[in-house]
Amino acid sequence: MILLDLGALVAPGWTALLLVVILGLVITFLFFSMRKQLRRIDVPVDQQRPDAAPFADDGPRR
Repeated sequence: MILLDLGALVAPGWTALLLVVILGLVITFLFFSMRKQLRRIDVPVDQQRPDAAPFADDGPRR
């Protein structure tokens, strides 16, 4: 009676590891590309309502 036959174990191959590494690199590239594009966005400020500017609220409203 053999409790653990190491010859019968099936291990994942190099192909699966290669696909995971490639997908990781693609996701990293897409993240940095998206971050660069989001930095280029310019939100126009409404001249009639300066308090409507994004991040203009530094304190509590009265």
